[in-house]
Amino acid sequence: MSSQSRTRALPAAQLVWEALDYPCAERLHPVLLSTAERLATHGELFLTPEVRTALANISRPTLERRMRQWSSPKAKRKARAPYQRLKEAGVLVKPAELLREEQLASLNPLQPHRDLERLLAQGPSLPCTRDA
Repeated sequence: MSSQSRTRALPAAQLVWEALDYPCAERLHPVLLSTAERLATHGELFLTPEVRTALANISRPTLERRMRQWSSPKAKRKARAPYQRLKEAGVLVKPAELLREEQLASLNPLQPHRDLERLLAQGPSLPCTRDA
């Protein structure tokens, strides 16, 4: 496929992208041709055989590269750590590293663990018996 025919197919691909509410290339690629044909059926798009072939043969990576140049009205989401979202919501959250450090600092190696003391105070457990 020549780059000229691929270039002619890009406006059609962009129209399909907009009609489907700006999906990513991975979601757009499998339905690109069928949606373009459906738009052509309803008179929203004119498909020549050359453009139809170009849409059928465009690769997902090429589509992704071209889509980066198109502007989407959807807001971009900033990646944030999960605990930052909770912190902004007013929930007191500490990262796991800080929690582990606090837990380790609270353990005294010279004193037995409280749960171990409780289990020892209960005495030996009764053996399980099965009724035959």
